[in-house]
Amino acid sequence: MSEKSEKVIELTDIQKSFGKGRAKVEVLRGIDISVAAGEMLMIEGPSGCGKTTLLSILSGTLKPDSGKVVVLDNEITSSTNRGLAKFRAHHLGFAFQLFNLIPSISIWENVSVPLLIQGVKGRDAKKRAINILAEVGLDDRANLLPNRLSGGQQQRVAIARALVHEPEIIICDEPTSALDGATGEHIMTILRKLTSEKNATVVIVTHDPRIHHFADRIVHMEDGKILGSSLR
Repeated sequence: MSEKSEKVIELTDIQKSFGKGRAKVEVLRGIDISVAAGEMLMIEGPSGCGKTTLLSILSGTLKPDSGKVVVLDNEITSSTNRGLAKFRAHHLGFAFQLFNLIPSISIWENVSVPLLIQGVKGRDAKKRAINILAEVGLDDRANLLPNRLSGGQQQRVAIARALVHEPEIIICDEPTSALDGATGEHIMTILRKLTSEKNATVVIVTHDPRIHHFADRIVHMEDGKILGSSLR
């Protein structure tokens, strides 16, 4: 890990609960975690252990009750909502289990959305979208609607969308759980290759042990706490 020593994500004593009084549920209880530049980190644990909440706090879509979140030298816990939205648009890419593609627009248009948010002009956005679709092997399907693709192909589109604006950090929430083993392996091979080429940092929440061998490090969670981590 010496070549990946620079920390790009650091969470310190993160606490998060939902509800009040007797209905209060402590979801995260004193989380400390850091992620190095270029690292592929997986966070695994049983359903309900707080993985997705941790991912939301790490990406700035949810604020902790207490603690400190520093991403790319920005303390995002003190940022405004507008500032966080701008930060995410320029520095983070997202891929989800359910793909979250817009069904009424073409594949290339879905991929170009992060670029349009950044203000990239339409023609340039389309060119970059087609180029990244070529890297995931789907440029020949660029004009199709999402419902014309298989689940694995839709996940490749989601990865292309996450990478098209060349973010420093990629956030993935269960990217392979809805896929069969061979398709999940293919998706992870593509993700690992493209992010390694760009030296992007990848954080993946998963309970899919089939993809553990792709990780540089696996963090184990249970009951809102980090139990430990292991290097691959």
